[in-house]
Amino acid sequence: MEGDQLVHVVRRLREKWKGQRKFLFESSGNITETNLQERALNEIDILSTSVVHQSVQHIDFSLKIKMPKKK
Repeated sequence: MEGDQLVHVVRRLREKWKGQRKFLFESSGNITETNLQERALNEIDILSTSVVHQSVQHIDFSLKIKMPKKK
């Protein structure tokens, strides 16, 4: 869900629960550096993206535990 549709749903939910409950609204998925500003809407509290680490090389950490030999 994006843009006007997202804003409409957030506004509707905030109005429905006004004075009863408080929510934080998060938008995630398909957020990139190029469309970040258009996704940063006043109605959205949190933006989540994995683009910052998608193409970073990984490091493989292993933990090898050797059990002591029985005497």
